[in-house]
Amino acid sequence: MATPPSIFSNEEEIRCQDVRWSLDVFNIGIKDYFEDIFRLFHTNLKQNVVQIHGYCSQKCSRKLPVEKWCSLCNEWRVKILAKHRFRNTIKDILYWKNVDSSKWQSDVREVQKIFLPNWYKGKLDANDLSSRLNIMTNCTLFDNQQQLTDIRDIRNKVFHNKTSLTVKEKKDYVGTISSYLDNDFLKRYQSVVKATEHVKLLEKC
Repeated sequence: MATPPSIFSNEEEIRCQDVRWSLDVFNIGIKDYFEDIFRLFHTNLKQNVVQIHGYCSQKCSRKLPVEKWCSLCNEWRVKILAKHRFRNTIKDILYWKNVDSSKWQSDVREVQKIFLPNWYKGKLDANDLSSRLNIMTNCTLFDNQQQLTDIRDIRNKVFHNKTSLTVKEKKDYVGTISSYLDNDFLKRYQSVVKATEHVKLLEKC
């Protein structure tokens, strides 16, 4: 995870690339934490859903309006949405056909899709930073929501809008990423510790 040699000559572009690299390191660093949170959540869901035995054979979310779902899929839906940051507004507009409710019991990725924006379609790329940040900011299982929202905004700026950064912008952006990685609840993850070290080096550049 060493800092790669820069191919940019303009200092403002180099600073932008440093932030992108910090985001890549951040994404690698938080992977184990992200997976652990959802693994535990999925396990708890399976233990608490009343009709734990049996599977839906109707693919309710793909074929039926919500009011006609089977009791099993409906129970899963309610319990998953309970952890959505915007559950009171999203439940009526969620694009349910993007998920397969019959797989909620067996595939945690199908559960994660509930926390993606409505515009996201198709198979979930579990290693994609944009997807991961959207899931984390929309899911109340993850702490420090404002920091995550800020990092998501930084990611969108440097990958879509910004091609160069001032010294202050780079310092602020990398500092925000570093600050989240430095949270105490993440320090038991060796991948986060390593990521923090690398991001702090970029912060000083």
